[in-house]
Amino acid sequence: MMQDKEDQELRAYLHARRQYDKYRVPEPELSLEKKFRLLDAMYEFARSMGAFPLENPMEGIEVDIRIARVVNSVSEAPEKYREDTEEK
Repeated sequence: MMQDKEDQELRAYLHARRQYDKYRVPEPELSLEKKFRLLDAMYEFARSMGAFPLENPMEGIEVDIRIARVVNSVSEAPEKYREDTEEK
């Protein structure tokens, strides 16, 4: 019973997402130069806030590795959870 409710909620979400994607206005494409300027500005802001440089860049790497292993071990989502699956 709970699984049916979750399936219905997922289908409703996917339908709403398709409608959103269908009617949304695409954002303008940024030039490579603008992308780099934006990246530089974000980096400088992070530095000014004390986020960079990291005290210990390897801190938390074990967790990142574990997450990557789990994500990479999944070959493909079950068909009922794929966005391109049409509603039944």
